[in-house]
Amino acid sequence: MIILRTVKNFSSLNIAASILLFLMAILAAVIANSPMAPLYQGFLLQELHLRIGDFNLFSHGGHPLKMIEFINDCLMTVFFLAVGLEIKRELLVGELSSFRNTISGVILAFVIPARPRLDAGKYIKRIRDIIGDFPVTKSDNIILTNEQIATLKQVERASDHVISPLQSLEDNLHGAVNFVILPLFAFANAGVVFSGGGGVVGAVSIAVAAGLLLGKFIGIFLFTWLAVKSGLSSMPPGMNWRSVAGVSLLGGIGFTVSLFIANLSFAGEYPDLLNQAKFGVLLGTIVAGMLGYMVLNAVLPKVKNK
Repeated sequence: MIILRTVKNFSSLNIAASILLFLMAILAAVIANSPMAPLYQGFLLQELHLRIGDFNLFSHGGHPLKMIEFINDCLMTVFFLAVGLEIKRELLVGELSSFRNTISGVILAFVIPARPRLDAGKYIKRIRDIIGDFPVTKSDNIILTNEQIATLKQVERASDHVISPLQSLEDNLHGAVNFVILPLFAFANAGVVFSGGGGVVGAVSIAVAAGLLLGKFIGIFLFTWLAVKSGLSSMPPGMNWRSVAGVSLLGGIGFTVSLFIANLSFAGEYPDLLNQAKFGVLLGTIVAGMLGYMVLNAVLPKVKNK
């Protein structure tokens, strides 16, 4: 239990998940350009079989799924489900709950109930009743009695009822998505090959990098400006146009979805263009992250150490 609790606490750290994602992308690029490249490609092209009689569960169109297809088509479905759950929560109780702040969004996972089975008022009353009946002993023994354990389990069950299925599923998916699915996706798709017949620098890589750097910046900044000036939305507290510019630059970090779209566009028939697109994604992401950091580091107020 201690190990599982530690892993869960660690998985809640978004910084650690981002570092792992970045390291897996670097590892993929290194292996793809090393003598281990055939093993890497063999892993991605490995066919998967899970048979029930003559039926293969891991098949599409009568052909077995390859590892990279399983990662991109199956595991990434869980990622988009988690994104949909988070968007729905934000629409209900978060930053997007006000119509004025809801500019756009992809509405996913709305079949997951958002209402808890027990409302907060009834939950508090039930907890007070349970705690009032908690068996108290005068012993200094740290070992709980059976009656005390039973009472605490009632508290746990009541707590489970006050958490909605939406929140529970979102929380349970975060660890698997951040520390298994996304790193595996980065490892499978970020393997840019710097040698071979086609170069990594070309029209596609330049267009993708420019789209992430300029397109994202112009789009986010311009539509934010239009929304604020038209009165459709208000400037978030503590923000100004310089900080909006920094955040707009960070919008160019389009790593996961950009690679996903690149694979949908070029995988199979255009391997050279796919390689260029991957390089453009990595280049645009790195430069956008660095520029965004420099701008925000310059414009945000410094926290004084006491």
